[in-house]
Amino acid sequence: MEAICYYRRSTKQYQKHSLGTQRANVRAFCEREGITILKEFEESASGRDDNREALLSAIALANFHNCSLVCWSVSRLGRNSGSTISLLESNLKIIIAEHGLHADPTLLALQSVFASAEVRQTSKRIKLGMAAAAKRGSKIGNPDMHKMRRASAVKRREIADKRIMKIGNLIDVYIELGLTQKQTAEMLNDSGVKSPRGKSWTQQKV
Repeated sequence: MEAICYYRRSTKQYQKHSLGTQRANVRAFCEREGITILKEFEESASGRDDNREALLSAIALANFHNCSLVCWSVSRLGRNSGSTISLLESNLKIIIAEHGLHADPTLLALQSVFASAEVRQTSKRIKLGMAAAAKRGSKIGNPDMHKMRRASAVKRREIADKRIMKIGNLIDVYIELGLTQKQTAEMLNDSGVKSPRGKSWTQQKV
């Protein structure tokens, strides 16, 4: 059996050594199960971002080689339960190493829901803490909201531009692998990657 491996850490400083641990655990798992690693991808990115460049490239290569995608845990795959469950239920064979080669799909789906709920609970605790501080008379928020709104708009444009760049890099991977425009469009659709306008890909859009 052959596989592409994917490792992710969040942008939080306390996860500084997370990638090395994942890599060591997944490599040991693959060796134990007789899985040949074709390529490894890693990145530091939020699990709520569905357009992570390394993840998209890993999915692309796994689809191209018709092999499995191996992650250490469901939370490393992503923390958006809807997108993660869709990926787990896609035609791509995904192996979550910490649960073994033949993990129950229902268990993995539940793990995805828990990972997403953990993020929501953290956000809720922060909001409750801010509300409590406001009641005590502490000043909450940025007094220069106009500047913040402008900065937010710039940030949204930057995120949109980065997403387009990531998709472009992914298309380059497919083309380097020798796929035609039609095959590239099919691969993007099979991988669940939407066009910049949020639609399915056609040969003309590639």
